[in-house]
Amino acid sequence: MSQSSETMRAALVESLGGPAAVRVHSIPAPRRGPGEVLVRVRAAGVAFPALLQTRGSYQTRPELPFVPGSEIAGDVVEAGEDSGFRAGDRVMAFCRGGGFAEIAAPAAGHVFPLPPSWSYETGAAFPLNHLTTHFALAERGRLLAGERVLVHGAAGGLGTAGVQVAKALGAAHVAAVVSTPAKGAVATAAGADAVVAAAGFKDAVLAGGRVDLVLDPVGGDRFPDSLRCLALGGRIVVLGFTGGASPN
Repeated sequence: MSQSSETMRAALVESLGGPAAVRVHSIPAPRRGPGEVLVRVRAAGVAFPALLQTRGSYQTRPELPFVPGSEIAGDVVEAGEDSGFRAGDRVMAFCRGGGFAEIAAPAAGHVFPLPPSWSYETGAAFPLNHLTTHFALAERGRLLAGERVLVHGAAGGLGTAGVQVAKALGAAHVAAVVSTPAKGAVATAAGADAVVAAAGFKDAVLAGGRVDLVLDPVGGDRFPDSLRCLALGGRIVVLGFTGGASPN
């Protein structure tokens, strides 16, 4: 384990008062433990779980005070000889917290080379949303080339990633459910073939044809009508509950 007395600036959650209660402080930098990589953070993704953690309403509740942040991109500071990384490598990583800081210590297995053409900001936006949606579509949803997909919350982080990954996996048609025209433009830019208003989405979807797979990061009362949109053998993968409640 490396030994260091270095301090760093970090966004610290000291009370569960939401994002407004987060404060930046100088705290000790992490030491690299076995199997970890120290990364100097250049960009960090702000995802919905971090918002929920600041309110104490996420399924994992770190003890106060804590540094949130689950996805980062930056430069390797220190790595073990068997990690596959060395100081100076540009990487992106998934962290179990601690990403909103100048130095983070993700597990080596959760660190990935940052493609040369990618910015740090692009890398920091990739791990949580895109790896989650890839797992949901390919592994859980068993998406096949030529199938039709419906994505709820299609202008959000998981939603836009879901549209992109579904198209990359060969979906023939991706319908995006959004709540405003401005969000529809975001979904279209992500690659959606059709945009559907959230209000009354079922009838609009069925008018264009049933879908094989529904990706739902919204939850709430959309679940029953999503079921009604499915073709024979269709699947629904629930990823979250930004609508306020997890489907029963």
